[in-house]
Amino acid sequence: MSFFTNKVLPVALLAFGIGGCWVLASLKADPGQKTPESNIPKVRVEPIDRNVGAIDVNVNGNVMPHREIRIAAEVAGRIIEKSTDIRAGRYIEAGTELCKIDPEPYELELQRLDRELTQNEVDLRQLELEATNTDRLIELARKDVDRAERDVQRLKDAQAKSTIVEVVTAAQIDSAEGEVTRMENALQTLLNTKSLIPTRKEKLEAQKSLVETRKKIAQLDKDRTIVKAPISGVIATESIEQGDFVQRGTELLIVEDVSQMEVSCSLLTEDLYWIWALTDRSSLSLPQMGARDFYQVPDISATITLSVGEQKFSWAGQLVRFEGSAMNERTRTVPCRIRVDEALSQRGGAAPPSLARGMFVSVTLHVPPTGNLVRIPEEALRMNGRIYTTSMTAGEFLDGAKDAKLHIHKVQVARAIPGAVLVQQDTINPPLPPGAQLIVSPLLYASDDMDVVIVADRESEDNSAPTNN
Repeated sequence: MSFFTNKVLPVALLAFGIGGCWVLASLKADPGQKTPESNIPKVRVEPIDRNVGAIDVNVNGNVMPHREIRIAAEVAGRIIEKSTDIRAGRYIEAGTELCKIDPEPYELELQRLDRELTQNEVDLRQLELEATNTDRLIELARKDVDRAERDVQRLKDAQAKSTIVEVVTAAQIDSAEGEVTRMENALQTLLNTKSLIPTRKEKLEAQKSLVETRKKIAQLDKDRTIVKAPISGVIATESIEQGDFVQRGTELLIVEDVSQMEVSCSLLTEDLYWIWALTDRSSLSLPQMGARDFYQVPDISATITLSVGEQKFSWAGQLVRFEGSAMNERTRTVPCRIRVDEALSQRGGAAPPSLARGMFVSVTLHVPPTGNLVRIPEEALRMNGRIYTTSMTAGEFLDGAKDAKLHIHKVQVARAIPGAVLVQQDTINPPLPPGAQLIVSPLLYASDDMDVVIVADRESEDNSAPTNN
């Protein structure tokens, strides 16, 4: 028994095992010779998108009124009436009477000036009568002078004739000549008086004109005792009550024009690049450019969006100006203003009636492209700013074309957008040839002018190798 267990049984098991292996080996099919696959990579291509639409620049901003009118008292006095609608937050129409200042002092001033004008007119009429009387007195004085001169001449003639019985003495002639001199002095006085009449009239007319001007000012002051709203808008603040005494220039209330609103926002320098690129100053030489040309902004539309819970409300806006000429030192951004011409909402329901001061909104500037941008999908952008292209489409390759070559280009990304980047064509080195196609498949290795196989769908490309980005 021990001989069988120790000798025969192991030999039998070994023979049985060798026989089993031979049987199994005989059942295995001949695999044949496997042909090695090609090492040329398979790639997908896409056409280069040269039709880049508007570039959206997204920022946040705060709403503020387009203009803010500070209404102040233009005359001093006590407020005797105040409209019940004058409360902060109320909307008022242009021309609405806001309050009334006591007009009595200004009415009394008008009455005093009316009496002064009446007195001035009486003085002018009196001067006209004086001019008429002076002309009459001058006429009589001329006759007196003529008569006195004839008397002197008659005495001189009598003295010369020897036949006259009565002797004419020299004293009589002197006396007659003295009378002539007196008459001439009286005439000259009247002439002097007449020559002063136009000057006196001018003076009275100037006084009358001055009084009339003062009366107009007094009338304006009286009219200004009624304070009216210069524009339609919402009262932001009011600081008066009936019975208050106000001085000229005292601020009464502030009215905000809500027909137009503005959004204050800040742009980064990389966002400003696209705005500056739209301002064509190349046609102007430096002497032709003024300060206005340096700070002019192009026409760029914007969309203002207000989020209220899950709802969004939007308004159309326009970039109108830079807010100041300096960059914010803390944020390194440039403040800008967006104007909203139709700030009042035309929506019904629970929509806000208007943009209001202090609202926090989103601003999307729709910057038109400069014309030399191309859109590169994210999957086509490789490491170190490279892209791969080929001049052959998938259809051309499948139709029998040969020699699909890969070309490497260096690019500079101008802006990243969702799912792609924007590149300026003049920064692509070497330049893109006409009809170039972008290779979007991942590649383990790439070299310039290497052969590639173009496939039409993602399932046909070889993605077993890691991506070389």
